[in-house]
Amino acid sequence: GLMMASNKGVKNIIQLLLVEGSADVNATCSDGWTSLMYCCQHGHTECMKILLDHSADVKVRDNEGNTE
Repeated sequence: GLMMASNKGVKNIIQLLLVEGSADVNATCSDGWTSLMYCCQHGHTECMKILLDHSADVKVRDNEGNTE
């Protein structure tokens, strides 16, 4: 869902999931990564903005203590 779209930089799906699908913008995967972390890793700046506009938490740390 949201993490896959964030990883791939598919902004229309990210928007759809957040607005109509009520996806959890701060959900984490088994490694502790959030959708925002995936966007940052791949340089998807427009997607980052969408996530931040939906209150993505920039202070979340992954399982290794990184914020990416």
